Amino acid sequence: MPGAVVVSFVSSHDALSALIRKVSRGPVSHAEFITPDGFRLGSRFEGGVQKRALDYAAFSYEARVTIDCPFADSVYALGEGYIGTAYDWAGLANFVLGQNVASTGRDFCSEFVDRVLRSAGVVRPSIFAPEETSPVDLLRMCEQLGRLEIVTKASG
Repeated sequence: MPGAVVVSFVSSHDALSALIRKVSRGPVSHAEFITPDGFRLGSRFEGGVQKRALDYAAFSYEARVTIDCPFADSVYALGEGYIGTAYDWAGLANFVLGQNVASTGRDFCSEFVDRVLRSAGVVRPSIFAPEETSPVDLLRMCEQLGRLEIVTKASG
């Protein structure tokens, strides 16, 4: 969508998704951008930061927040500059265990999205560093800035 940044928040039925939702106390376990050319741009376990097809995974729940942004193209370009960045397994483990240890040069999903949004000036820095931002924290922050749409409701 021209002039807007779209962030997708999802969950699935696997054990890691359930653990992340439990620790972060919310309905989502993953965050990524939806690009204007119809891809998902985010950091996943397999491959780190990549552009992936919209249907690369089956999600049990998806919500999207659309944030009006006159410099959205620059936000997406900044995000695409991270393609190839490795996944932050240590950061995810620290997040799940309640510790705050940063891994330089690696990002887990919400860490990547938060870092891009902050770097581009879409959101102001908060008291939390990107590596301390859960998908639920990021959803709450983005909801304050944009329009929420539930794409897929959770089932069984």
